[in-house]
Amino acid sequence: TPLELRRALFRKDLRQKNIKPTPCGRGPMRAVTISQMTELLRFFQDMIQHRTAYYLNSNIVKPLTYPEQLSFAELVGPSQLVYFVSHFWGTAFSHFVAALRQHAFSTGSPSWEEISYWV
Repeated sequence: TPLELRRALFRKDLRQKNIKPTPCGRGPMRAVTISQMTELLRFFQDMIQHRTAYYLNSNIVKPLTYPEQLSFAELVGPSQLVYFVSHFWGTAFSHFVAALRQHAFSTGSPSWEEISYWV
């Protein structure tokens, strides 16, 4: 299907950035950066559209992470959390990412796109 092909392309791109994804303990070292979340959204934007995390998790994240049995953070390359975020899965994923981008930008950090969140 088109979604399966897109996931395969995304995995291929990830392998170039994180050559050997490895598991890490649950907790503060399993965060993802704003740039990683933005990349996920942009890569699948036409398929996600205004869908929620429920769609994202079952149709994109779980199939991406299943072969290695890793979390999304471990697959893309985890980082130390700066912020913890609790959120409603029924919100459009694009709105969620926009809110986090705005928060990260508002910190005033010159490297705001590398601020990491434990979601």
